[in-house]
Amino acid sequence: MNNFTILHLSDLHFDVNNDETITDLHTRLLNDIQLEMQYSDNIIIVVSGDLYNQGSSKKNKIILDFFRKLHEILGEKVIDVIIVPGNHDKKLDNDKQKYKNGFINYDILHNPEPLDSDWKKQEWKFFNSSFSNFKNLKKDILDIFEIENNSSCTYECRVVNIEEHNILFVLLNTSWLCQGHNDERRKLRIGNFQLQELNSQYKKIKSEKNIDLVIAVGHHPLNWFTGYDQDLITNSFLSKEGLNVDTYLCGHTHNRDIVNWYNNTKSLLTLVSGIGWPNTNHGEIPQNDEKKEKHTYSSYVFNLDINSIDVYVRSTNDNDEFNTDFSMYKNDHESKEKKITVPIKMRNNKSYFVLYTGVNRSNKSYYFNEKVVDEMLIVSKHISELKYRMKTILDKYVLDFLKAINNNIDIDKENGFNTYQEELLIGNGKNKSPELIDLIKKNKQLVLSNFENYLGAICENLGNLIVEAKWNNAEDFDDLIRLHFRYCQKEENNIYKKLIVKIPNYDEDKLEYADYELSDMEWEDLLEASWKEKHSLVYSVNKNICKKPIKDVWHNFITAIPNCNSNYFSYRNDKRPLLTFGITVNHQKYDDYLYALSFFEFENVLSSIIDDYLNTFNIEISQFSDYCMKGMKEDE
Repeated sequence: MNNFTILHLSDLHFDVNNDETITDLHTRLLNDIQLEMQYSDNIIIVVSGDLYNQGSSKKNKIILDFFRKLHEILGEKVIDVIIVPGNHDKKLDNDKQKYKNGFINYDILHNPEPLDSDWKKQEWKFFNSSFSNFKNLKKDILDIFEIENNSSCTYECRVVNIEEHNILFVLLNTSWLCQGHNDERRKLRIGNFQLQELNSQYKKIKSEKNIDLVIAVGHHPLNWFTGYDQDLITNSFLSKEGLNVDTYLCGHTHNRDIVNWYNNTKSLLTLVSGIGWPNTNHGEIPQNDEKKEKHTYSSYVFNLDINSIDVYVRSTNDNDEFNTDFSMYKNDHESKEKKITVPIKMRNNKSYFVLYTGVNRSNKSYYFNEKVVDEMLIVSKHISELKYRMKTILDKYVLDFLKAINNNIDIDKENGFNTYQEELLIGNGKNKSPELIDLIKKNKQLVLSNFENYLGAICENLGNLIVEAKWNNAEDFDDLIRLHFRYCQKEENNIYKKLIVKIPNYDEDKLEYADYELSDMEWEDLLEASWKEKHSLVYSVNKNICKKPIKDVWHNFITAIPNCNSNYFSYRNDKRPLLTFGITVNHQKYDDYLYALSFFEFENVLSSIIDDYLNTFNIEISQFSDYCMKGMKEDE
């Protein structure tokens, strides 16, 4: 599996202690990273701005010491380091002096005018020089990790190769217009010039390499830009002709968040994280319990082959110790796994399954949730267990058949008991000798009688599995589950009659059987629709095609018609099934179970189980139907 891990560090805000050493907070951060990253490989460190506390190069020693220790911890597992500037990485005194001298006209910048390449030629140098300390620091950090990067620009496109995949990182400078105000929300500009250059780089790279994933990194969330520029960035991120971004990593807010936006053509996942101010006298937040903020960092495991990201969030507690941030996790599964899982590309992720309706009708879509996924796991186990049990039962019928014929005929040594047993059990009895085939024909009544019992065993065993899985409380014993087979008498080709009915834990003293009896059914409604659709159908999804409502004692049912090759008879210019199967329930808590059966195409499961018997004993369902009709006439 092609995995890589992004270690997202934002807003580290390194400050200067009296002894110029790493703060306790950052030391605890390093210790926690060492524990959390011990099983990770292919690590890409992403720093989304604010390495500095106030843009001063005096802090370079502390910052570089931190990254040297980080390099000692992660070593060769780090394959790249991505760093973009934040508002605190900019030397504001440069801007203020240039503004005072008339070089910078902020009023023009805040107008909704496109800042294009012509503007850049005239003005960008004044802003770019404010990041000189940041650019030198970035180069020194990359040198620590022995990563080559000759770019001196604060924004660029970078490709990281992971095995056969190419990941494109789009590095944004979202901070160039910051002026040091406490709140610059809706005042920032990205500039057409920046997006145009990035788009040009992206197209050049894409012409040379196949790009599997595009990750943009900036300091600010997109809603910190003016409306004009937010639209500009968003359109570029979402357009296939633009940067076509899949994931955006940012910080600035000293918070953590996951936002997954998508429409019918594109998705954009935004991941926010941030350490925030150190709780020291050198930070802007004084040390006291009221204003002490939570410090957060995150790691993201990108599972490229299965289109998912595992998001791990670590935040400090009251003692400034890093722990799993359980406030991020909204259900028991996420809390147990200590992660949130989201799709990399939402549009590549089919987050629903189809519930079929009748022919020429629009199918329904059931979006996955934890409850239905759990139900699918139950049904999947039941299908496997049912197949196993029925194989065991089939083996028993083989032995019973051989014992029965052994009492009636003289089996010679060459074609003895064990030889016939082997012929019947191996390969579903496809290589039977003429002698054995003749014996089966002579004992067809026994074979057909056992087949009826075999169908009953399907109902009984599946019913017991449902009860074992679903009946956990005393009130569950009032639930009713009816499993049945019907068959069609070819002489009455429009009527399907009761063949087998099983109701697990049925109590005659508590129930009036007439209310729960399986009635004859005409060839219409779900029987006809399921046969024509070639798929199992659930009543609750198909009420509008049912002429007769379900009895009051019942709530829902599924119809599944085995698609065995011999399960049909000709009627005029059409075909109709001989055998049908259904499950009826009296409570809505079984709905997801029925939907899961439909999802797993239970009609095919039935066909496989039934075909095992038919192939083993060389019979067809039409022969069984004749056997049933003969029995009905004898009963009359």
